[in-house]
Amino acid sequence: MDDAIDKSQAELNTALDAFERGRAALYRPDGAPKYSEATQGEMLASLTATLHGVAERVDAAVEAEKAAVRRLEEAVHADPVSTLTPADLATANARSQFVREDAMGLPLPALLARLRGVLASGVNGPDRPTAFVWARYAGQRVASVAELAHAGGGRLDGTTRDQLEAIEAEVAKLTAIIAPASGITKAEAERRMRRARAVLGETHSRVGEADGTNERLVATMRSRYAF
Repeated sequence: MDDAIDKSQAELNTALDAFERGRAALYRPDGAPKYSEATQGEMLASLTATLHGVAERVDAAVEAEKAAVRRLEEAVHADPVSTLTPADLATANARSQFVREDAMGLPLPALLARLRGVLASGVNGPDRPTAFVWARYAGQRVASVAELAHAGGGRLDGTTRDQLEAIEAEVAKLTAIIAPASGITKAEAERRMRRARAVLGETHSRVGEADGTNERLVATMRSRYAF
């Protein structure tokens, strides 16, 4: 299904076609205006206002998309505990000590293998309490390794960094089991933001070309900076 930006762009395409047809209808085949200067100006102003109204709806759709992406980025940091039932929390608490010991003590390659095994367990993956405790403590392990390296004044070697990034990816999958509707990956957020900015720039360019704004701006710049 098309999203709001797609729909607003389709509306803009229709509006631009209507604007061009309407403006062309103001002139005779030889290029002379059909109406008086005042009437011609009023009719063109009406066509332009209609076009700008549609462009504003594109702008609104883009701003709504950007706001939605920002909310999803913030949701990544939401507390997953709030999504668990009392029964889920009781089960998670019963398992937490054992999971924490493994998550903090296993070598990183073994921890990565364990997380993948947890994700592969059951028909539909692990239950929510299991996903919660493994995501919680594996995430803490990643942070702990990074903090130790930073505190020692050193940097993570390439192998360790790759292992931590792989663990983080599995933690993200576990977190999605706990709260599947929350958050968005950094890559997806950037993709959607790039698309929104591109649509906004293209809209302003196309409307500016149609209503003469671009041409007037170029003329102003030439007159201002001409030598």
